[in-house]
Amino acid sequence: MNTRLWLLVAAVATSLGALSCSVTPSGTTGTGGATSTTTSTSDATSTTGDTTTASASSTSGTGGAGSCAGVFPAGACATCAETTCCAEGAKCDVTAGCLGCVYSSDPSCTAANKPAVDALLACMHASCETACFPVPPPKTDVTCAVPNPTPSLGACVSVGGAIECNPVTNEPCDTAAGEACDFKGNGYHCYAGPNEVNLCAACGPSNAGGHCKGGSTCLPGPDGTCGKFCCDDGDCGKGKCNKTQMLPAGVGYCLGGNP
Repeated sequence: MNTRLWLLVAAVATSLGALSCSVTPSGTTGTGGATSTTTSTSDATSTTGDTTTASASSTSGTGGAGSCAGVFPAGACATCAETTCCAEGAKCDVTAGCLGCVYSSDPSCTAANKPAVDALLACMHASCETACFPVPPPKTDVTCAVPNPTPSLGACVSVGGAIECNPVTNEPCDTAAGEACDFKGNGYHCYAGPNEVNLCAACGPSNAGGHCKGGSTCLPGPDGTCGKFCCDDGDCGKGKCNKTQMLPAGVGYCLGGNP
């Protein structure tokens, strides 16, 4: 997979915490048996005696309501975007295929989710360009020959919460159907195919390379070379498992060791 990586690379070296949208709290006042609850929306609730009207609370920002926790890559990007683009992130989170489209440009992109995708990307570019869209480094020297099956069996990864799948083994994604486990926010997610590009082949949405096979990701991305996820050096043949990027779940990339 591809474009989600560069939203992540600038952020992975810092803590993986995520914030949530600012929600206007309700307040309760009154005496005796009467209370009133007021929110920032027009259909606020008030209860006095036996009379009750409908209520709703609001989320700050524009473009949608809800939480944007975990929507943005952890670190500098999340710190910036959760403050300035939370509403757009929350809207994208509840729009089918929106996050998959933002982070991978895969078949999740549809006419139905395009408005939410465009709104989120526009906000991130306008407010968090440096934090969320860093300039790609030079082409990475990914390891081209690695053992199969992976010797570590992905033992460094515990699936749960934001870690929806094991990027080293690609489990429980449907490998036969072309699914691939790759970055999503501060964790990993199974993305639908096609994900057909082999190790060391060109990848990225702006060239004919396309998306990397399960067990690998596009380095440095979004236009780069498919590199193997790893738990330790044993997964990398003559290469080394580089963990300097502090990826989620303690995963690294196989680098070097080529003739």
